[in-house]
Amino acid sequence: MMNSNKKYEYHHSQIQNLNATVLSEATKTFPPSFPRRRESGNPMLQELIRNN
Repeated sequence: MMNSNKKYEYHHSQIQNLNATVLSEATKTFPPSFPRRRESGNPMLQELIRNN
């Protein structure tokens, strides 16, 4: 039987590239005064902010 989870497996580098793209797109939409480095309550966002 085929492993149906296979299509959800991503390489770490792919995820890092995606994170970088999302962040660069997101910062374009915010005004320059937006406090980008402010700690968010979302641990996933905190991780993204720390890694970039």
